[in-house]
Amino acid sequence: MSLSALTKSIGFPSAKRTASGVKRPETTTTALPCRIGPRSIVEKLPREQAVVFHAFPEPGVYAPDYFAGEVLDELLSDMSGQLFCRVREERSLASFVGATRLSGLRTGMFTLFAGTHPDTAEEVMEEFRREVERIR
Repeated sequence: MSLSALTKSIGFPSAKRTASGVKRPETTTTALPCRIGPRSIVEKLPREQAVVFHAFPEPGVYAPDYFAGEVLDELLSDMSGQLFCRVREERSLASFVGATRLSGLRTGMFTLFAGTHPDTAEEVMEEFRREVERIR
């Protein structure tokens, strides 16, 4: 059964008909200024794992380069991508590595993350920095 037939059979209206009157609001395409500058926050707990994050402000969904962030997210989240292979497979620094986005209408946040041992957390952060520089 096709998706169209399935939605009709359970009473959902077609997406085209539902969204036909929705218009994108007039907005500026620049991100709002980030009020929190770069900084490190470390919270030590009695555990054998550390979760590290490296986050950046990003433009929201109305920005013209929003979809470039989508591509970047896919590249950095992929288990066969360079970040994953370098941090997890080659250097064995982390049990998980990935990227995620939190997108608002006008601004958002792009984050690299990894689960590692507390002793190797700074090495993971250095690999994040190298990957960001490589992409630039």
